Amino acid sequence: MKQKNNIYLLLFFCLNAVLYPNVALNQEFPYESIDLITDRSVYICGETIQFSGIVSINKEEELLSEVVYVELISAVGQKVKQLKIKIENDLFEGQLTIPKDALSSYYFIRAYTKWMRNGSPYQYAYLRLKLINPYNPEVLEIPDSLIITKTEADRIETYSKPPFFSMKNEYKKGEEIVLKGESYSQPLFDLASLSIIPSQTSTVFEPTYPIINYDSIIYIPETRGITLSGKLLDKKTKLPIPYYKTSIHIHNEEDFIEVMANEEGQFYFSLPNKYGSQEVLIIPSSLKGNDIELLVDQDYCTKKIFLKVPHFSISEDERAQLVQMTQTLQISMLIKDNYWLQNDSSYQHPFYGHPYKMLDFDAFVELDSMSQYFTDLPSWIKVKKHKGQRKLFVANPEQELNYEPLLLMDWVPVDDPEKILKLDPRRIKKFEVIVEPYIHGSIIYGGIIALFSRKGDFAGFEFPQSAMYINFDFYSLNSDPKYLPPKENLELYNTTTWIPYLEYDAIKEKIGLQAPNISGNYTLLIQTINKDGKRENYKQSFKVY
Repeated sequence: MKQKNNIYLLLFFCLNAVLYPNVALNQEFPYESIDLITDRSVYICGETIQFSGIVSINKEEELLSEVVYVELISAVGQKVKQLKIKIENDLFEGQLTIPKDALSSYYFIRAYTKWMRNGSPYQYAYLRLKLINPYNPEVLEIPDSLIITKTEADRIETYSKPPFFSMKNEYKKGEEIVLKGESYSQPLFDLASLSIIPSQTSTVFEPTYPIINYDSIIYIPETRGITLSGKLLDKKTKLPIPYYKTSIHIHNEEDFIEVMANEEGQFYFSLPNKYGSQEVLIIPSSLKGNDIELLVDQDYCTKKIFLKVPHFSISEDERAQLVQMTQTLQISMLIKDNYWLQNDSSYQHPFYGHPYKMLDFDAFVELDSMSQYFTDLPSWIKVKKHKGQRKLFVANPEQELNYEPLLLMDWVPVDDPEKILKLDPRRIKKFEVIVEPYIHGSIIYGGIIALFSRKGDFAGFEFPQSAMYINFDFYSLNSDPKYLPPKENLELYNTTTWIPYLEYDAIKEKIGLQAPNISGNYTLLIQTINKDGKRENYKQSFKVY
């Protein structure tokens, strides 16, 4: 019953969002919030920020969103790095590499869902970080209006020794650190992390929790993964074009997605779970020729934001620690493996399975036109004239197909048969035919005709001018479980251990870790977030010799 109610509620949100995108409704919508944890708070530019988080919703037992957007931004909202991370069981984790050329300053890592964009950007999750570029003396300029005193800025959370474990005060390089569980009542936390980091890099600033309320809906929740949305306008009148087909094709995919725009001309694509940046072709139907203006929504938040920070400075104690951290970073850059060079595709076979008929042009005498290949050979394709224009139809020996077929050119859907018939057949390798009615998404086709060029170049097919190629970011490669570097025993890294989700069962028994391989002063940091959003931080210092 709970799942059924959630579906009805989601349909209500989506219908209101689609039909009335900018209208304020007298309805208190459920809102999502995020709590964010990083492995530490001080980094050298070029290092990787390890983070984890938990997403919650105020009314429903199940989240609406499946995607979280994580960004590294400056105090004036300048975007330094952006990631998309998959939410699983209300939790997420990932890595964000700081650009080497970033200027020294205070920055913020923030996280939000697309559903949260219906509220204010000040309601996202924020953590303040201190970034140092040892190779550039320049400091990022911050407007005076955003500089606040250290007393005002640092709502630093209190620390205590971890009540969960006992550990020594000194360890040899690489020695095993055994955290033995002690007798205590079960901690009531939803998220806990553990990291071993250099001393003086563990300052955690208590985030503020603003009142959240959405009084209007512009963005619909991403309930099935990453979405791509936009709008179709008439070029001359700038009015929306309603109920118009639009399709997208992802480079090297043997599939496509096609949807119908709503009455406001808006379209929404739910995309497959892929990682990295890939080229996407968005194609409105060519029925209106080149009179269409295609607008694609920004997938990250674009609202302006200004965040206050203290005056940037480095103490003498910090300076000595930063020198060691820089040396460690230089060593780690020499030995670090790149875990995300590969890319995995989820689609290895045509979405329609095995074709009913396949015709290889090399198996026949060269003919003069595409029309001859369709009609003079047993291809099950017919060319008919309709209102003065040639159309392609699939012939089914057992039943009449009442719909036009789906036409594919190198897996990209096209809807202009005349352009197909005018192609040079010498540039076509083969075509495949499906002679049964086919449903793709919510659209019924009278079979499928799929053509393949010899060079993968669409054989010179001209797409409408309104079609658009974009480089679209799917999930971050740094969050792909297949390519994530190990989180424990990171050896020659400044964060030598990172456990994003510290399980209660592990705390109850014992955890075996490894002391850093470089002498110095270190901190074991445990950060917890309980069911009410309250944060508790525990740390214990130790020395490695």
